[in-house]
Amino acid sequence: MWADNTVFTDDQRTIENFISYRSDSMHDYLCKNRDSARFTMWYKSLTHSDLPTRGKRTNSSDGFEKNLLYYMSVEDMISLQEQYPDRKFECAKQSNIGMPENFYNDIGVPRIQRRNGPQKEKHNWICLNDYMSVYLVNDSLQYFSLLYSEKIMNKLNKKMPQSWKSSMIKLDRNNDFTAIDLHEAIHGLGVEADSVFHALRLTMFLNDTIIFIKEHSFKDPKLFILLEKNAVFYSLMGLKDRRWSDEERIRRFQERITIKEGLSVELPDKLYDNEWDDTLLP
Repeated sequence: MWADNTVFTDDQRTIENFISYRSDSMHDYLCKNRDSARFTMWYKSLTHSDLPTRGKRTNSSDGFEKNLLYYMSVEDMISLQEQYPDRKFECAKQSNIGMPENFYNDIGVPRIQRRNGPQKEKHNWICLNDYMSVYLVNDSLQYFSLLYSEKIMNKLNKKMPQSWKSSMIKLDRNNDFTAIDLHEAIHGLGVEADSVFHALRLTMFLNDTIIFIKEHSFKDPKLFILLEKNAVFYSLMGLKDRRWSDEERIRRFQERITIKEGLSVELPDKLYDNEWDDTLLP
C-alpha cells in the first residue's frame, strides 16, 4: 500500500514530539538524555508480509479465515474482494518484520547475505543483542496482549486458536522497559527463538505501527521498540467512536508525511493506490 512504508528522522525535537503522544516513559527518557545521547527513529505500518505465519494466509488459495490478524471480518474481506476482483488480498510466506537496508546501516547491524542458488539450509541469524541492548517500552503495549487480540477476533466473528493462549507474555509492569532478545533473519526481524517478541507478534495486526528508537552510544547502545494500534482498533473495541477513528487516521497520515518531507503539506486527494483505503488506512 505504501510505496515506502518506513519513516525515519534523526531530529531530536521531532522524535520527542512524536513519542509524547505514545509513551510517557520513553518521552521522559528522551528528554533526560537529550544533551548526552543521539537518537534516531524508524517506524512503519505493519504489512501482510510482516505478520507472523500463524496469523495470516500464505497461499492465494487459502481462505480469508487464515487472516486472523486483520481488523476485518471474513465476510468483509469476501465483500471487498467481490467489489474489486482485480485487487487480490495479499498472501506472503515471509513472516519477519521487514526494514530497509538503511535501517540496518543506521543501527549498526550487518545484513545477512543471501546465498546464490537453491536455499537448502537456513541462513545463520544475526543476534542484535551482540550489538546493543534491546528493550520493549512497556507503556506502549497496553493493548498488545492475547486478551485484546481475542476480544477483537470475537468482535469480527473470528476464533483465536487455542494454542495461542499458552503464548501469553508476562511483562514486568513495575519497570518502564523489558529487555528482550531479537534476531535478524534473511527477511527481517523476529524469529521463533525470540520467545517474548515471538509471542508479542500474535497481538500485532495489519497496519498497527512498530516504532524503533536507537540510542547511539559507543559504550552502551540501545534499541527501544514501541507499538501502536491502528486507530480502527479503538472504534471496534468501543473505546473511541468512528468519527475519532477517521480523524485520528488522517492525523497520523499527515504526521507521517510531515516527518518524511520535513515540512507541512496538504493531504493528497487519494491516500492509497488501492480500494481498501477506508478499512486499512493506518
